[in-house]
Amino acid sequence: MTFRSLRRFVTRRLGIEALRTDNAAQAASLAAHQDALQAQQAELAAHQTVLEAHQAGLDQYVADINAIRGQLDQALLQVAELRDETRQQASTAQLAQSIIWGTMWNAADLTQLPTLVSVVLPTRNRADLLPRAVQSVLQQANVRVELIVVDDASTDHTSKMLAAIKDPRLTVLAGSGVGAAAARNLAITHATGEIIAFADDDNIMAPGWLAAVARHLLQNESSAGVYGAQIREPEQGGDITLLYRAPFSHEHMLLGPFIDLGATAFRANIDELHFDESLTALLDWDMLIRITA
Repeated sequence: MTFRSLRRFVTRRLGIEALRTDNAAQAASLAAHQDALQAQQAELAAHQTVLEAHQAGLDQYVADINAIRGQLDQALLQVAELRDETRQQASTAQLAQSIIWGTMWNAADLTQLPTLVSVVLPTRNRADLLPRAVQSVLQQANVRVELIVVDDASTDHTSKMLAAIKDPRLTVLAGSGVGAAAARNLAITHATGEIIAFADDDNIMAPGWLAAVARHLLQNESSAGVYGAQIREPEQGGDITLLYRAPFSHEHMLLGPFIDLGATAFRANIDELHFDESLTALLDWDMLIRITA
């Protein structure tokens, strides 16, 4: 027996060939399982990618819904604010109409009153606005008027403008330039009227205002003073507003000034009718609180 024949005999007897065949089959099966596993892993990765895409889409949808909800809430808030503003404007318009008619009614009373009303008007470097304010005071009808203008150290042509007004009811005083409080106090000390009213150089006084003031205080001896409404028109443009509260409340006055000094008038014998010259702001509110206390 040759060596090659012997090797085949031994291989057959020991089952080595069968082992090789079985091993090859197992290797092929393992490779097939590995391929199947890789295919499953790839499919799982694809599903994971799809799931992540769906999750991202869901997150975006939730974010969009929340954004829309926020926009809706903002829109509802704006609608509510607009509704409140509309109601307030309607209420203000009705109040303004009532005030205007009341002013016209007072102006229509041509009874000449004997009362002298002193108007205090401080000014500084407002020569372009001042003539309008001065004329609105001097044009008051049916009441005696004394206008005291304090030129508080103006550096423009205020003094020349005032000097050109030839009206014996106008008195011009030179202020020290330390502020409106001292200027108004100076005018008050020179006032000779039974009633003292106030104006600013950018105010326009309604024609029947001082007569209405004098008439009320003549008819109501218990009143120490009166206040009216002020219609405000911004110098730089914008909406016209109305400053007015009725009836008067000292408690509300303590919370904030709802009366403009230019719409006030008081009996001249009131002790608190003076301004605190140490204040640099809210000096009119301070005086109003002291008077109305």
